[in-house]
Amino acid sequence: MNLERLELLRNAARNLGNQAESSHSALLPYFQAQYQISLIFVFHYTSERYYPSALYDNLLPDFIAWVSFIFSHPTLSAKTPKLLALSSRTLVEILRHQGYRNSFYVKYPSVLEDAVSCWVFLCAEALALVDSPTPEAVFNIRAFPQLFMSLLEANPEDTLSSRLEATIEARADDVARSCVGVIVKCGVADVGDSRNVITGEWFASLRLLCILANLSRMQPALHAHDAINVVCRLMRRFARFEIPVVEIPVLGALMRNLLLCFEELLRGPLAAMEALQAQCLPTLLRMHASFSQTRHQSVTSPKAVDESIVSIMRTIRGYSQIPSFQKVIRKSVRRIEQMRGAETGALIISGKVADEYTMICRYLELTATMHSRMSAKASWCAARWNCKRWQIDEPHPGKYCGGCKAVVYCSSECQRWHWVEGNHRVHCLPLQRSQFLTSPYNPLGYIDLATVVFMASARLQVSPNDWIRTMDPSKHVLIDDLATGLTQVDDLQKILRVLTFRYSDMGHWNEIAKRRVPRDPTSPYILLTIGDWPLELTNLERLVGNGVDVELYDAPQSTP
Repeated sequence: MNLERLELLRNAARNLGNQAESSHSALLPYFQAQYQISLIFVFHYTSERYYPSALYDNLLPDFIAWVSFIFSHPTLSAKTPKLLALSSRTLVEILRHQGYRNSFYVKYPSVLEDAVSCWVFLCAEALALVDSPTPEAVFNIRAFPQLFMSLLEANPEDTLSSRLEATIEARADDVARSCVGVIVKCGVADVGDSRNVITGEWFASLRLLCILANLSRMQPALHAHDAINVVCRLMRRFARFEIPVVEIPVLGALMRNLLLCFEELLRGPLAAMEALQAQCLPTLLRMHASFSQTRHQSVTSPKAVDESIVSIMRTIRGYSQIPSFQKVIRKSVRRIEQMRGAETGALIISGKVADEYTMICRYLELTATMHSRMSAKASWCAARWNCKRWQIDEPHPGKYCGGCKAVVYCSSECQRWHWVEGNHRVHCLPLQRSQFLTSPYNPLGYIDLATVVFMASARLQVSPNDWIRTMDPSKHVLIDDLATGLTQVDDLQKILRVLTFRYSDMGHWNEIAKRRVPRDPTSPYILLTIGDWPLELTNLERLVGNGVDVELYDAPQSTP
């Protein structure tokens, strides 16, 4: 009987779905009837797993066609309470079975597009309201993240998962606006009303936000819609305990989930700078101190929360080595010291969190010293083997090569000599192409990365033979990644999160990596990289004997 009823409803909906607005009310009885059928379907599908598969095979085409119609008409569907949420939940249950997943997109190509469009529409309506959305609207909105997560968290080779990723990335701006906007609208973020407390039911939306951050085309959209700031504001609310009393027993679990979400979003320098400007470091310490005071009421151990806080602080420690981040980190440190020295309500930190905070302060001092040493060496003439002024133990002003803008000369005579005798005419174009200033996706400024190279050279303890043994004899260039290679610098891999940027910039740098540079008569060339970005093209003998070739330190600081 249910199959016959569903067929009648579907045919009636097809006939009425595209009619004028005056006919919309005629569809409501059909939507209400379909709600009852959906309840029956979900009950049997989730609880009667041993049910004959032939029944589902007969029912699924009709049911999915109806779900597709529901998703493609959100204005009508929303008038039946919880219908959209129930349809989404049913689709989640259906797609738990890999057998259905493998053929789903071939048979029903428009369902995922309709689901994304429906969710974006519901979110847009909620954001357009002056007041908070109705409970029914909230219920429908919250149902879709579970559907999307069940697909996006699947095997990367899963066809359905890949198709949903492509659908979401095609509407990256709309999806980012919806995901971030609804979290703020529904009171999760700090919007100035402390009475609107946080509840755990919205963590599915935060989890979806973090999954979306792993999609390369979603990253700039989430950045444009202030996702990292929203999560920082939420962390501040947790530090102030703006949660319902009934949530106190699970406070530790909620905090830990929030911190894991924040760490996922803390990808790359742009997000890190925004988080630091939002005072994430003082907030982390306040969360640590606040939870320490009430941990006896939570079922989660303080160690689990502190581990997440320390992991994030290690990333911040890495950024404390980068010059352009030091100012904002120093500002956070000053704020923390004021909080620790307050007469009342002083901030108390302990354990590994206190140790990591001490390390951040030490790195700030260490890097400041190294940066001043690097700056003092930054102006030597590139034609040093022929330049008389090179023998004078003091830096001098110079001018850049007009082509690569990577080497500096003290005079036109030195530039002419270096062009011919120094073979710069061969190296000029590869140097120009290897400068990360040419990349619109470069995450850091030139002086930032030059400082990192200087720190790597200061720690270099390998001999030329070690370099030669690692070199591919079929190539003229040894490529060494400062994040993972022989000269690796602490925390670099964690700082830059290489895979985060790989898809947006990989093609540009692959061409550079494949390019051969003529072999130097005395030693091979080395291309130092951070992840996929070439940073320094230098000579092996100079690298090991004299530290990193500082001629590249004088490149312009401005980025395009």
